[in-house]
Amino acid sequence: MVDEGERKGAKIFWISLPFIITSCFIIPSIIYGINSGEEGSYWFIFLPGMAFCIFPWAKILALGIQTYVTARAFHITKEMYESNPELNELKNKGVKWAVITPLTWIIVFLSMMIGVGIYNAGKPRDKLIPSSIEQRDTREVPVVSDHSEGKVETNEKVETSGKVETSKIDIPPPFIENSNVHKRLQFYDTLIYRLIPVPFLGMLTGAIFLIRTLIGRWWKWKKIPLGWKIVPFVAIACFILPIQSTFLIAAPMERMIRTETLKFLNSLSDNANVIINGKTVDNPSDVISRLQTLATIQAHHSHPTNRIRIQVLSSDYSLTLELGRDSDIPSEYWIFYPGYRHTQLNEIGRITTNIFDGY
Repeated sequence: MVDEGERKGAKIFWISLPFIITSCFIIPSIIYGINSGEEGSYWFIFLPGMAFCIFPWAKILALGIQTYVTARAFHITKEMYESNPELNELKNKGVKWAVITPLTWIIVFLSMMIGVGIYNAGKPRDKLIPSSIEQRDTREVPVVSDHSEGKVETNEKVETSGKVETSKIDIPPPFIENSNVHKRLQFYDTLIYRLIPVPFLGMLTGAIFLIRTLIGRWWKWKKIPLGWKIVPFVAIACFILPIQSTFLIAAPMERMIRTETLKFLNSLSDNANVIINGKTVDNPSDVISRLQTLATIQAHHSHPTNRIRIQVLSSDYSLTLELGRDSDIPSEYWIFYPGYRHTQLNEIGRITTNIFDGY
């Protein structure tokens, strides 16, 4: 016979087991976050969401282990499962948690989306670069040199001393927005953002079905009304199809913008200007040559950090890009095109360089 102390000890263990399983996933994630210097959204949004998603799954796993151990301890066969009250209780708990788990995932996913939106909205955003940029004024001034044969006056470019005088550089119109693919890119961008709410409707439909199943105890009696049988298929279709469609639309959109970007960069003359974070650079050709290496690079489970805003100006058009330094590889930069909502948040390619280390 099992004494009362052992029974209490076993009860505490089975209650603690889901927390132990959850911690096995959370602790390595915490260590990773500390070592990689993750930002606030990782700690306040992603990790709590991950914990809430893992725990119900860990609870199901713990109930399964407990059922197996109990059956082996009392030598219970499959035929004896239904007549054993303890195993029946564990089975019912497992079914309930199987219903709770997807509901929790839906709630956590929606909460994380809202949390990320609030977090990003609260972050200070860089001011947009104005339509004209100030640059230092260099002008030709007479310089008198002493020679043995007399004084010679020459013109040299020198920077004015004291306060730096400035002149305005007018920003030409954007190149891609004036290309023949702009309307198609606008259509893609609008379509992607029209599809975003549809998966949420699918998750809401699935949540309603699961709640109604739990209330009506269909999970126990397996008597789902005919009218409700179509609901899971509608929910799955509303969730999967828009996501797949978004990927199918996003890929050609990113490819087209990448092509137009390289087309503009490769057509630049030697007198093109480059502005980084609102300041003109002395070596525009070096920056342009690095940007010309824009290409797709295989992802490696990292994310972009602080962004650098670059404007490349020709005599007729301009190109604005945002470069996000990779969280794992400092010399790798994610390239974003802020002209469209999708490519403002999703990369069009990457480059590898050390020329922007000072920014």
